[in-house]
Amino acid sequence: MKKFLSLIVFCLFYFNSFSAYALSPIVDDYLVKNKTIYENQLNKTVKWKKIITTINKFLEQNAQNETKINELLNKIESIDISQIKKQDTVNSLMYLSTVLKMASNNINLLKNNPVISYEKLSITVYDDKRCTNCPTQEVIDQLKLLPSISWVEIIKKDFLDTWVEKYLKDNEVTALPLIVFSTNNFDVSKDEWPENAKINNYLIQLPSSEYSLSIWANFNPFIKRSAKWFLILEKDKLQKIKDSSYVKWNKNAKITWIEYSDLQCPFCAKLHNNWTAVDLQKKYGDKLNIIFNHFHLEFHENAQIAAEALECTTEQKWADVFYKLIDKIYVDEISSKSYIIEQAVSLWANKTNLEKCINDGKYTQKVKDQMKVWTEMFAVTWTPWNVLINNETWEYEVISGAYPTSEFERVIDSLLK
Repeated sequence: MKKFLSLIVFCLFYFNSFSAYALSPIVDDYLVKNKTIYENQLNKTVKWKKIITTINKFLEQNAQNETKINELLNKIESIDISQIKKQDTVNSLMYLSTVLKMASNNINLLKNNPVISYEKLSITVYDDKRCTNCPTQEVIDQLKLLPSISWVEIIKKDFLDTWVEKYLKDNEVTALPLIVFSTNNFDVSKDEWPENAKINNYLIQLPSSEYSLSIWANFNPFIKRSAKWFLILEKDKLQKIKDSSYVKWNKNAKITWIEYSDLQCPFCAKLHNNWTAVDLQKKYGDKLNIIFNHFHLEFHENAQIAAEALECTTEQKWADVFYKLIDKIYVDEISSKSYIIEQAVSLWANKTNLEKCINDGKYTQKVKDQMKVWTEMFAVTWTPWNVLINNETWEYEVISGAYPTSEFERVIDSLLK
């Protein structure tokens, strides 16, 4: 085994005696990524750390010298690995062979594309530990799956950390989490996405000349909050919402759940079909009521007309039909105009009057107005968007998505305290 190690070290020190070459950013990315992969397999002894250090030093000094890299690669690949008994020695050779091949491939890439010049990438995440439902870690975990980003150390900052508040104000940021990239000029060629869907297409330049990743973000750390850290809604605005909506269950309940939803949204259907509302009503009884408001997503072609058909049906009958029809639509996951008319008629709506109401666009503006109010008041960006409100203190919290019943219970229990 000693002669194998001696060969590696001899080769590395021999080549290190030559003049140094600049390390290309692409090779640097490869090295960082694969260094992690192979180092994790090695025994963490001083000996192996020295070998890894020596290997990396050689690559840093010779990353653009094809002759030297290929000479060392040939020497390594000529070794009969089957004769080596220790797995950590084999892993060292595998690591060295892998990064040498990547370095060689990168030299060819640079020859064919000499104009490519990437910048060193760093990523900082700005969050607020007071946000109980910010999906910050989920976003970071997803980013780490991209080859272009997997090797990057992501730095985390909290709103209460020194200078963070000023940084956000200087960059005109009012919603967290914020994902900041130091540059949009980094290698995304290994990411398995179409060119127009690569992550650097979703980066927006900040006043600081950095780039923010366009993601869900609705936690405003600058807004005034209650002692229990809930947002506070103005009483007259809450009443305005109730006056333009159909309230299900006790109108004088202490807690109101307002659901901003889209009748063609599969995640909204998931939330309803899990019978979250039914379970909550059983637990809280007269302490809870529900309001359904419209927020149709533009890429759902049936959503706007479905919302209008729902309003037209309720006009003829009673508010209870409003929620019965919603249940039918979500259970069957069908939101076409013809289906809603068919179901409405089965609930004793007059078909002629219903079709006239829809064709005349009688409730087009109401649906649009509800969207406008919700966008301005609660920063709604997708569906389902749930707002749980204490009708006595006007404290509220947003649950953005089809979360399990337990998450609703957690918020309601906190609001009732």
